[in-house]
Amino acid sequence: MNKKIALLFFLVFAFSCGTNEPLADNQNKPETEATPTATATATPTPTASSEKEKGHKHEHTAPRGGALVGLGEEFAHLEIVLDEKTGKITAYVLDGEVEKSIQIAQETIEIEIEKPKKVSLELAAVENALTGEKKGATSEFSTESDELKELKDFDAIIKSVKVKGKEFTEEKFNFPKGNEH
Repeated sequence: MNKKIALLFFLVFAFSCGTNEPLADNQNKPETEATPTATATATPTPTASSEKEKGHKHEHTAPRGGALVGLGEEFAHLEIVLDEKTGKITAYVLDGEVEKSIQIAQETIEIEIEKPKKVSLELAAVENALTGEKKGATSEFSTESDELKELKDFDAIIKSVKVKGKEFTEEKFNFPKGNEH
C-alpha cells in the first residue's frame, strides 16, 4: 500500500512541475501560424460549404461604392470611383480581400476608356498628409476630365499597374460593374 501511495505521489509531483525552458516557437502561435514540426499534422476535412466555395468566387463589397477590378486570383484589387458631376475618377489600390489599402511606387495609372467613346486617362498619385501617403508610396490615384461628366457606364482597360512586385497589364473592366461578376 505504501508503494502505491509513493508511486501516486511521484506521478502527481512529476506532472505538476513546470519547466524553466521557454515554450517551443509553435506553442505560442495560433494553429494557422504554427511552425511545422516533424510530427504528423492534421489535414482539414472538407465541408459542404468549402466544397461550394471552390466552384464560386466569394464576393467583395467596394468600400467606397465603386467598381472593383480584380488583379490576379484574389491577389489585389483596384476600386474605381467616379464623380460623374465633376468628372473626377479615383482608383484605390486594395488587398485581395478588399480590406486594406496597398501603397505602390507607381506615380501614375493609365486607363483607356473604349466604350461609349475613346478616352485616355492618366491618374496621378495622390499625396495625403493625414495618412502619410506620398508620390512613390500611395494607394490613391486620380484625375479629372470633362469627358467623364455625366458618364454612368463605360468599358475600359487598366494599361499597367504593379502591386507587391507583380505587374498586371491590360486589365479589362466595366464601370460600374467591375470585372468580378
